[in-house]
Amino acid sequence: SFFGYRYVSITATDKVQIKSIESVPVTSITKELEAGKLVTGNPLINQLLSNSLWGMYSNYLSAPTDCPQRDERLGWTADTQVFAETGTFFANTQSFMHKWMRDMRDTQTPRGSYSGVAPLAKNGINEMRIGWADAGIIVPWTVWKQYDDIQIIEENWDSMEKYMNLLNETKYAHENIASITGNYQWADWLSYEPLESCGGGIYDNGKLRPEAVAYWNYLCSSYWVIDATMMRDMATATGRDAAKYQQMADEGKAYIKKNFINADGTFKTEILNTM
Repeated sequence: SFFGYRYVSITATDKVQIKSIESVPVTSITKELEAGKLVTGNPLINQLLSNSLWGMYSNYLSAPTDCPQRDERLGWTADTQVFAETGTFFANTQSFMHKWMRDMRDTQTPRGSYSGVAPLAKNGINEMRIGWADAGIIVPWTVWKQYDDIQIIEENWDSMEKYMNLLNETKYAHENIASITGNYQWADWLSYEPLESCGGGIYDNGKLRPEAVAYWNYLCSSYWVIDATMMRDMATATGRDAAKYQQMADEGKAYIKKNFINADGTFKTEILNTM
């Protein structure tokens, strides 16, 4: 077994003499893979960098995982896409991410959606979660951008296109994917607090609030545009038709302006203007 921790507690039933305690890091990031370190004149920044690096040591073991303090050593896909670029600066994670994208493709359903966890584990398939499913596009784009790695695009192109076709068909709109998502989105720990899923703010007397749906749809549309723009970049890099994805990105932007934004730049859903 292995654990992430800050302190060690030792309990004994008799008098003991502790001669030494050894902590052995278990990680896929070997010294040979490390790209270098940054040291500044500010000890707080240095500690932040150290925390981030040790977080990667802890979480990058065969698959990028999450939460050493809980029973969630799972390949959460949103955590992976958020940290993917940072990881490339700390170490050569190119092969590591190639392997993980195979895990991601294995989660893809026949209709094109990705799971929130790769490889699949105790949570099973949780499809079309905002920011989680989009890792199927964001991670290949990040690896390509950081390493000029065309191969990761080639390996994942068919899978990514399948996902993008689903986004384009549904416009990533809750009313069109509710049967896939179970009428729910995670959008939890970093989401806008009054509409936080885990905090219960998405419900009013047991019913899903229209404001929550509008919030989800705004976030989904934003990811739709981000994903389409990344696909445009990757299509250009591999000599494919990029116009299809530029058009998709343009349509997504127009969709956001029409459905969520007033002429003065404020949100049509009033509660979002308090963010």
